[in-house]
Amino acid sequence: MYDLVAKQLAGETTGAEDREIALWVEVSEENVRAYEHFRQMWDASKTSDWQPNVDRAWARMRTRMHSDEPPVIKIERRSNKVRTLPMWRIAAAVVVLFATVWFVRDALRSRPADYHDWSKQVSAVDSVRFESLKDGSEMAMKPSAKLYVANDFGRRERAVALEGEARFTVAKNPEKPFRVQAAELTIEVLGTEFIVNSYPDSSFVSVAVSEGLVAVMSSRDTLRLTPGDAVRFDRGTGVIVPQRQKPDAFFWSNRSLDFRRTPLDEVVATLNRNYQSNLVLANPLLANCRLTANFNDQQIADIVEVLAATLNLEVRKETTTWIIEGAGCSPEL
Repeated sequence: MYDLVAKQLAGETTGAEDREIALWVEVSEENVRAYEHFRQMWDASKTSDWQPNVDRAWARMRTRMHSDEPPVIKIERRSNKVRTLPMWRIAAAVVVLFATVWFVRDALRSRPADYHDWSKQVSAVDSVRFESLKDGSEMAMKPSAKLYVANDFGRRERAVALEGEARFTVAKNPEKPFRVQAAELTIEVLGTEFIVNSYPDSSFVSVAVSEGLVAVMSSRDTLRLTPGDAVRFDRGTGVIVPQRQKPDAFFWSNRSLDFRRTPLDEVVATLNRNYQSNLVLANPLLANCRLTANFNDQQIADIVEVLAATLNLEVRKETTTWIIEGAGCSPEL
């Protein structure tokens, strides 16, 4: 990102590159400070009023080229005086040093074991584990998930690294971004709720958001997610691809279902999968009807009742089977 910023300061970026930089700056206050510091260093490097005299230098060179006398190499004894570099050279060196530090910092961030001392490890063995961090953020971890907490957590940033799948409910703190390192992906937020799926032996990492704003960053892409969004990061190609969030993405952690204009046949399949129920559509045209509703830790009987009232359906139960009847809906074009 910093060579792209340098390119912008030199006036050589495209519109797409300018938008990419603006998006990166908006991610966190730290990025704002980094950009401003870089710009100041860049401006300082241009304060010199020295200009080379090209014509005079070429005239001297041409005279030497046509001279019959062999060139004389003059060797002088090195002076003990300390030479003072021009300010413009010092400023340029500071800019290069600043950019180098940030490049190294970003490179180390992609390897959390090197960037932080991960002093605390939290593991979920054979059941969902709920854990709280010292900043008030909460986590729900699927079985076999491992979370590593940086020993400097909460100083300048709140950094954790994840192997497996976990839901994060992050306490808001605009001054200290919350970062999750998941394989080669970095997820950054200020306060929100989201799920990360990142298993060491998997070829992908996925992120789904239910509240707030989340920035998902790889070495080549940055995407901002809002509630209902989801992405899949391919570890082989390094590409982040937007996905449609599943209605039951958070069900394992808080028994919530979020349907957003979801076809009724998918609603039924989702309910049957998560409640081990047996709901059946009596009319094939019912599959075209769409439901928008959110359920939090509700019983299947209550959900079916809401379903019937919302879509004007009739539901009857025969032993363990729920039969859903109605006129159905026309397919959407």
